[in-house]
Amino acid sequence: MARKKALGYEIGAPILGVFMHETRIGTLGQHGSDAWFKYDDWVIDDGDPRQWRLSIKLPIQTESFGHEPTLVFFDNLLIESDTRAALAAATKQDASDVPGLLGRVGGECAGAVSLWPIDMEPPTPHRYRAISESELEEIFSERYGERLASVQLESRQVMSGVQHKLVVRKVDGAYLLPLAGSPSTAILKRSTGRYHDLAANELLCLKVVEALRLAPASASVIGGSNGLLEVTRYDRTSQPDATIARIHQEDFCQATGRIVARKYQQSGGPGLGDIAEVLRRYSVNPPEDIKRLIGVALANVCLGNMDAHAKNFSILYGHDGPRLAPFYDLVCTEAYAGLDVELSMKFGHALDPSRIKGADFERLAKDLKVARRAVDEEAERIAGVLSNELDSLVSEVSSQTGASAILDKIADIVRRRIGLISAALSRGDRQRD
Repeated sequence: MARKKALGYEIGAPILGVFMHETRIGTLGQHGSDAWFKYDDWVIDDGDPRQWRLSIKLPIQTESFGHEPTLVFFDNLLIESDTRAALAAATKQDASDVPGLLGRVGGECAGAVSLWPIDMEPPTPHRYRAISESELEEIFSERYGERLASVQLESRQVMSGVQHKLVVRKVDGAYLLPLAGSPSTAILKRSTGRYHDLAANELLCLKVVEALRLAPASASVIGGSNGLLEVTRYDRTSQPDATIARIHQEDFCQATGRIVARKYQQSGGPGLGDIAEVLRRYSVNPPEDIKRLIGVALANVCLGNMDAHAKNFSILYGHDGPRLAPFYDLVCTEAYAGLDVELSMKFGHALDPSRIKGADFERLAKDLKVARRAVDEEAERIAGVLSNELDSLVSEVSSQTGASAILDKIADIVRRRIGLISAALSRGDRQRD
């Protein structure tokens, strides 16, 4: 049989099989330092090939994809920062070797995709081992993540982002470590370094967004305000036979074709308007999803969340079709000295949330291609809910995590922003009269 070529790449010897819902749909390989991806022929001929599409930017086609589109999707599956360096050291690979790293830890990723060496398949049945809270504490106590990298290799799991993360299955209150790429139901994470009480911080931000009826991920805290945050995976569902099904998703770096280094708008990444455009084209309910996008943009301003970049927004390919996924990784970064004081995505013209004016509401409406009234009404609703419920939300979180100065600091930031938004709305109303 003739060896296949595409884009000038030799694709006769792929490195990894790419699986969706544990069915192989394609192959991933390398040509020199370049990665490539190709869908299997049967996918092209399937009666509904779109169900096997990995990404908006990787449409079903017979030709293989070259380095850039391949890297956009697959590199965005991997961890960043020091945890990636620890993983690379543990596997004796370069941190930039995307297929090489995914071949070791790509069994359990975000969404429904998994990756396996070309001569392997996802094992059945799924396997787990018990993991105690003391072992978890040991894993997360290491500053540079060597122990975490070791467990990720044992589990063949990886989650994107810079925080130290471990995915687990939770059954009757006990934690199980997935083995050999078995699916999980929860994410455990803790930040290292100087960001004190980060678990309490993120829990309060998620509770605020939940109170605003914007559908965030569900979470709880283990071990106090600076302990572990447990986040329920919205891309997994438990089946009647006690197995776990994966639901596919992609983040908005993947969906808009940006490498991870372009996740911030100031660095060439997507803005709120870009996200809205994708939702308008692909969501099965664009009006509702764009309304939620307006809401979370306002919530991030109120919360002082300057790190709401493109990888913190995703599309979830659920049973009813593509929708804006539950919101996650919501943190009041403004509560920590020395962090960036500008929003990751512009709110209208504004990058500084303390300087938002009525003109920014107008600009945001134009960016999202909605009526100005839609932004104003959502801002009025959010200001009202937070004015009424903020104190009770702080009390609810402190009852779970214990008293923490970070909670009061976040509450003060929110109160200032409510006043700022109300003033901007009032001035805007006068300008329109």
